[in-house]
Amino acid sequence: MLLLIFIINLYGPCYKGRTNVIGALLGTVLMAVGLFFCSINSDVFYAWVTQRLLPTLPPHCVIVMDNASFHKRLDIQQAISKAGHWIEYLTPYSPALNPHFYPQR
Repeated sequence: MLLLIFIINLYGPCYKGRTNVIGALLGTVLMAVGLFFCSINSDVFYAWVTQRLLPTLPPHCVIVMDNASFHKRLDIQQAISKAGHWIEYLTPYSPALNPHFYPQR
């Protein structure tokens, strides 16, 4: 099963300070969504992976992430591998996966 990880930064008058959402998309199912009122770093991401994501995944998933440096921390990779999943990273620049780069028709 292919699993996509996403992080969204929320800005605007209703969000005080920095608000981020981390979640996973498994097919059309949104899972392990976490709301964080801080910047996302490797410690926050590790906690989310080990406490929210891994306990909810079906066996043998391929986890797809971008190349953010905190995604590549060794203990995060080891936790995912130990749970029986695989990691794939997007190419450093993937405009084909970002609808923002396509003109509106």
